[in-house]
Amino acid sequence: APPPEPLWGDCARGPQDTRGARLDAAGLRCAEVTVPVDHADPDGPTLTLAVSRLAATADDGGDGPLLVNGGGPGGRGLHLPLDAAAALGETAARYDLIGMDPRGIGRSAPVDCGWPTGSSVRSAGAGLIDFLAASAVQRDLAAACRDTAGPLLPHLTTRQTAHDLDRVRAALGAERLHYLGYSYGSYLGQVYGQLHPGRLGRTVLDGVMDPERYGAHPLADTTAANEAALREWAAWTADRHGTYRLGRDADAVLGEVDRLVRAATARPLRLGDHHVDHHTLPVLYLSALGTDTDAARDGLARDTLALARAAAGRAVTPPAGLDRRLRLLLTEERSAFGSAQAAVLCGDAADRRTTLTRYLELRAESARHPFAGPVAGNTTPCAHWPEPREPLTVVDDPTPVLLVAATGDPRTSYDHALAVRERRPGARLVTLADSTQHGVYGVLGNRCVDEAVNAYLATGDLPAADLRCTRE
Repeated sequence: APPPEPLWGDCARGPQDTRGARLDAAGLRCAEVTVPVDHADPDGPTLTLAVSRLAATADDGGDGPLLVNGGGPGGRGLHLPLDAAAALGETAARYDLIGMDPRGIGRSAPVDCGWPTGSSVRSAGAGLIDFLAASAVQRDLAAACRDTAGPLLPHLTTRQTAHDLDRVRAALGAERLHYLGYSYGSYLGQVYGQLHPGRLGRTVLDGVMDPERYGAHPLADTTAANEAALREWAAWTADRHGTYRLGRDADAVLGEVDRLVRAATARPLRLGDHHVDHHTLPVLYLSALGTDTDAARDGLARDTLALARAAAGRAVTPPAGLDRRLRLLLTEERSAFGSAQAAVLCGDAADRRTTLTRYLELRAESARHPFAGPVAGNTTPCAHWPEPREPLTVVDDPTPVLLVAATGDPRTSYDHALAVRERRPGARLVTLADSTQHGVYGVLGNRCVDEAVNAYLATGDLPAADLRCTRE
């Protein structure tokens, strides 16, 4: 039987709920949809999904629900209709814009393993001893989840979330679900289309993930793109040597970054209350490379100056953006985010290589890409996770979709988008050239990309051919 229609009401859950109050003030309404914990056992235990809606205002009622997923995995989603409305402009009136905290996240049966960090991503360091120490950290993170997350853990997977999407679609009384998914959200959208044929409506996948290469380590084949993005930032910074004094060419700036890694290897750098070692420092750089705006590049250059002062033994108060990333990596503040991310990735795909195999592959990758390799090749909690209940989804769904990707994307490299485009003859690809932006539509403010996506979402007509946009 279809689930009952959602009962829309206030998003705020009491006077202390500032996040919910902001959603209410912006005109969103919230509700819950009940779904099985395990869709293979529809009469078994259930959980509730938190969903939000910014209702269509078109006179004819509009084109139905458009669900937005911002990726992660682990990202909350109740606020995303507001971002989508800003991107859509006038076209927003035609859609019921739907946000959702996916299972295990936010208000939807959240999992929190009590981690001392908000991310399991770390550099493996320089040698075997470092690698074994880094692997032990991942083993402890996995053990914490096994101890705390309980019976829900095996069901926090992409396939279960895709089935959740269809329950939400049915609860909304819609024949099809329009979909906007970024990054991991592009993978979720493809799995949904595969598991529920004919249910995907107009679909935009931005920062495209190739389902054939999805696995336990999402950074596994992004090392070349990350090294290139780091070099681009270094060149940008060198062009502004008068401002930053970090080097007059890209090699000099990269040399300064390498010097900081060596300093952190010898002794953790102290920034405020944080101690930054060589397992953490490279992640600070890679986490800042997903956007190529001047503001982001300036921020990373100023972060580098702060790290250099710390390496020189001076007292440093980290800039706000750096402090936020340090709190993510080095405190329990965002434990729930990291826990949910690992739960989905490891629930989808285990990593059953031997320690020796992992180490040899890490050394090879680090030789080719010395900065990003030790991060992308490091062990993850998935090496110590229970075996997944279901295999990864083979996607051969031919639904025509609109793909959006930047040529230098360091999170989901551009060849992922090319591979998905090749397997979907009816799809179209909007490429942003000469950019390292991850997630372009409505984010970067590129008119060429935004207009192409909005034209498709307004009419349902894909562009006549693939489109190439340039940085503005």
